[in-house]
Amino acid sequence: MKKFIVLAVCCKFFTVLNVHAQKEFKPFRVDAAISATFAFADTLRGINFYIEPRYEVVPHLSVGFKIETGSFWRDKKKVLDDKKNITSYHATADYTFYQHGYRPFVGAGLGIYRIKATTARNLPLNPIAGYGVVKSNLGVMLRAGFVYRDRFTAAFEYDFAGNDALGTSANFLSLRIGFFIGGGQINPGYSP
Repeated sequence: MKKFIVLAVCCKFFTVLNVHAQKEFKPFRVDAAISATFAFADTLRGINFYIEPRYEVVPHLSVGFKIETGSFWRDKKKVLDDKKNITSYHATADYTFYQHGYRPFVGAGLGIYRIKATTARNLPLNPIAGYGVVKSNLGVMLRAGFVYRDRFTAAFEYDFAGNDALGTSANFLSLRIGFFIGGGQINPGYSP
């Protein structure tokens, strides 16, 4: 019985020590970022902007709401001048692997994509006016990246946005670089 009590006290002591050793973070923050974007199905490239308020519900796990807008375009030297504008609204969740100066994370989101596809003939002798058709899809976003020094973030994101109204894929890969306001350690101290 004495061994059991000693073991229980030791376990409790190390659990309390471990809890105090973890760094505490402010739960609310707002992310903002710019990203270079590539849609491989149409060889389009573009740029996206987004803002994402988020809340850390338990250590290592945060949930948020991401609003993103961006444009893709094809090289003007091609016969067809194609363009896509995509706006998306996601409920997101991210898991951070550990709480240090360099913090890798993975995340996912589920949301609505509003896709406007525009195409126009770009022939010098016979220009045809472009047309744009809007379609909304339910889609998924997956991402992996890292937070550095409690202010900067970088990540790869892949969005499964479905097809646009013209029948071409609107899925895209983004390389994002951004920062956030709020969050960070409550008592940062020195971290090398």
